[in-house]
Amino acid sequence: MKGTDRWPKPPRYLEGIKIEPQPAIRERVYRYLRSKIISGEIPPGERLVEAQLAKEIGTSRTPIREALHNLEFEKIVTALPKVGYIVREVNPGDVREICEIRTALESLAVRWALRNRGRDLVPHLQENLKHMARDIKGGRLKEAPQLDSEFHDLICQASGSRWLADLNLRLREYMHRLRLESFTDKGLAKRALDGHRRILRGVEKRNAKAAERAITDHMKVTVEDIISYALGRHDSAGSAPSAPTHLRR
Repeated sequence: MKGTDRWPKPPRYLEGIKIEPQPAIRERVYRYLRSKIISGEIPPGERLVEAQLAKEIGTSRTPIREALHNLEFEKIVTALPKVGYIVREVNPGDVREICEIRTALESLAVRWALRNRGRDLVPHLQENLKHMARDIKGGRLKEAPQLDSEFHDLICQASGSRWLADLNLRLREYMHRLRLESFTDKGLAKRALDGHRRILRGVEKRNAKAAERAITDHMKVTVEDIISYALGRHDSAGSAPSAPTHLRR
């Protein structure tokens, strides 16, 4: 056969179907462990043992080791000689530093967003706050941390900068497990909502300086709420959860 005649055409019912390659087992293990730590299911101070995790997930120790190395690089876990790895405890210095960096990033993000597409951003922020207020009022605090994160993500995405959005996402995820704890207090959840409302007012008025001031004030409150509440409330009891079957070989 010559040219395109060398290979037969696929059946018509397969035309247009794009088959996405499955991520490698090491990538699936990494995502699994990272999500469990970020969500708080594997708490700070928890020891992570390669052999135990390999048995629970149903894979060899090699992808476990690679995942733990990556998590150490991200400062999510810490390697201890003759012990293995433990989930990194977040100290007040970490919280203050990360929130200060996020303040600078989100201030720049809101400035760029208002320059580019501020009017498009307003209805999305309004919808987010409507859901957050409704959940807090109804005592459904479990959903509030995710809505809190989405509010900040909307601003960063509206900046039009992929680099800024990616940096903010990495920093925000690092603190997500702490925010989960502080939002179990309805009063602290309301404080976060009030801070978001102030930011929204600045965006609605297309007043970058007012929005930036609101972001700065909101982050200061966030720091104190996390330090005073979440850092003293971690329960390190329990073991890492078992992996779902889609991670197994």
